[in-house]
Amino acid sequence: MTRARPAQTLLAALATMVAAWPITTLFVGGAWIDGTFGLVLLGALLGMAGRALDLPPMLTLSCQLIGVTLTVVVTHLHDHLDTSLPSALRALGADAHHTVTAYAAPAPTSVGVIFFIELIIAIIAITVDFLAVTGRSPALAGVPLLVEFVISAANSGGSLHPKYSFALGLAWLAMLYAASERSARDWSGLRARIPGRPSNPTALLGGHDFGPLTRTAGVGALIAALVIAGSLPAASQKFVAKGLARGAGSGATVGFSSDLDLQRNLTDRDQSPVLTFRTADLNPPPLRALIADNYAGDHWVPDRPSYLLHGDNDSPLQRWGTNTAPTNATPYTITVTQNSMPPPFVVAPTQVSSADFGGTSWSYDPLTTQPSTSRLQEDYSVRYLSQPATARPTSETVDPANFTADLKVDSSSASLINALVKKAAPSGTRFQKVTAIQDYFRDSGGFTYSLTLDATRKDPSGRPLDPISNFLVTRQGYCMQFATAMVMAARSIGVPARLGVGFLPGTVGTSGSYQVHQSDAHAWPELYFAGMGWTRFEPTPGVRTGLAPPYASPTVGSPESSAPRRSVPSARSSRPSDSASSAPRTSVGTTSTAGHPQLIWLLWVLVALLLIAAALAIVPLLARWSRRRLHAGHGAGDDAARVQAQWDDLVSRMEDLGIDPAPQVSPRSQEEHYRLHLVVGREGRESLHRAVDVLERVRYSGRPGPSDDLSAPAEDLLMRIRRGRSFRTRVAATLFPRSGRRAVRSLFVRRDRD
Repeated sequence: MTRARPAQTLLAALATMVAAWPITTLFVGGAWIDGTFGLVLLGALLGMAGRALDLPPMLTLSCQLIGVTLTVVVTHLHDHLDTSLPSALRALGADAHHTVTAYAAPAPTSVGVIFFIELIIAIIAITVDFLAVTGRSPALAGVPLLVEFVISAANSGGSLHPKYSFALGLAWLAMLYAASERSARDWSGLRARIPGRPSNPTALLGGHDFGPLTRTAGVGALIAALVIAGSLPAASQKFVAKGLARGAGSGATVGFSSDLDLQRNLTDRDQSPVLTFRTADLNPPPLRALIADNYAGDHWVPDRPSYLLHGDNDSPLQRWGTNTAPTNATPYTITVTQNSMPPPFVVAPTQVSSADFGGTSWSYDPLTTQPSTSRLQEDYSVRYLSQPATARPTSETVDPANFTADLKVDSSSASLINALVKKAAPSGTRFQKVTAIQDYFRDSGGFTYSLTLDATRKDPSGRPLDPISNFLVTRQGYCMQFATAMVMAARSIGVPARLGVGFLPGTVGTSGSYQVHQSDAHAWPELYFAGMGWTRFEPTPGVRTGLAPPYASPTVGSPESSAPRRSVPSARSSRPSDSASSAPRTSVGTTSTAGHPQLIWLLWVLVALLLIAAALAIVPLLARWSRRRLHAGHGAGDDAARVQAQWDDLVSRMEDLGIDPAPQVSPRSQEEHYRLHLVVGREGRESLHRAVDVLERVRYSGRPGPSDDLSAPAEDLLMRIRRGRSFRTRVAATLFPRSGRRAVRSLFVRRDRD
């Protein structure tokens, strides 16, 4: 059990989990914790078993890596049994890649995120175990712990609470103390003795008890580091991934992903303000940041503007193509006083007629009238058109040639969409049908607004349902599911539809200003009708959005349909957050496996690491094999031969640690040789003497017995030799021992002789 070093092993595992603690600030929920803890514990147990069996260090490391990797892969493939292993791994990688690059912290904890968190932390835990326990270098084990901690801290978007770093510092100090406990006891018992006189264990001659002092100094240095670091001004952060580090903390900016994945819960619970505005509109509409027309399997991909026109302050915006202005609309103005949206995004109502960005250069898309800026503008004003409750289409017909992308229905969910439309809106005009469909999603259809999606169901053939179909079957989702399903339902009856993404108008304060937070991010469908233009509908239940637009209310003209939004702030203030805020993506892509070369690279790196670990284990294995052959050559049944084999094994292992062997002379002469070349202290010299005494007794005695054994003093001596050797020497003795290199050469020599 001593060889397995259980205390040091468990401390190393604990330190790894403590270093992973800040990850709880990056992702919603703790679904990754149990699996990660189990894998870290598995790696620790495999390490203890390898050391208890006296396996070569690299073989122990290989067993840990292979065992943990296979476990984490197998436990995450139960939902991918109908696909190949590479396809399943690519799917998990695509899932994790999208989450960590697209969403603000705390991001959704998807299956891909859990898979890679567990795998990465388990590998770090094995590295820490190898360095701190197997390699007896706990100080060096602080490097992978620091890497694990920094990855979490750098992506948090703000300052971490001191408790995280303090806990990790204590865990690391505990590892150091456990590894050098005997040395610490020596420090505690440091005493000055008078030469030639018997030592008095209770007397101190000018000495001091340094043990408590060193422990106090260690903890004090940790506290001082935290205090000093907390008093220094914050420096600009460097991030591993763009998405998770954005949108958190005071004064932070918020952005959007240009690749909107329907399966991802775009959640950001951060209450940091995005912008503050004033308006005379008693029921201000949501503020749009981007538009998406194309739905590609499970996510939205917005089209980039084909043309951008230069914007002139307070001048009417041009409208091209299908971007017609609504008739009989009321103009309103919003005046933004504090804005933190980074360029090129500008949040503004849907029907913008003019804008004023002061001295900042700006442009707009005449196909959507969506403004954009070249740099951040903290204050601006936008004039927009608001449709009254009596607004209706002037015509029910549209030319499909002008709405190719906006009439395309998702083929995977088309049958369920058609069934829903027949049930929700069996008759009426197209406008009446989409209003009924909206009401069906909001109230009568049994749908539930939730930030947690139900488990993915399967079709009759056993294949997982697509995201839209799964939402229609489970009837549970958030704004992206509701908006996407209504877009497809409108398209199925010939109404052009697209997705709008932005923010709900926030909450109104006592001063009359509206404040929009990151948690107000939202998605909704925009439908086209002649005479109304592109018009917002709201299928997401009122617990999230408040009232539906007045023109789309089933009871048009009622007092409730025209009630101001400020009458329901409590409903939204207590709701869970549903956000689309994240860092801007540098490219627009899909979730196909071809779009994720990082995953393929990661898999190849993992395979290469496993092969390298196996290759590095060859030389230590050959060293162990050669020592076993040496034991067998001396004969297992002879006590004298057994002790001689133990001595030869000790000599070989000391040679691996850089101690040249003594000439084959008497045991006493060999002892003198090693006493000259070893720096092991008094106890180490006593262990050497006990080993030599056993060897001498069995070599020259006529009746050696089973009690003659030098394994205990040999292990103690080797332990002290390792402690005194340099790190480079210990690594060389572990990876490329001299005895192993001799065994390799002997294999080639024998092959040449054959």
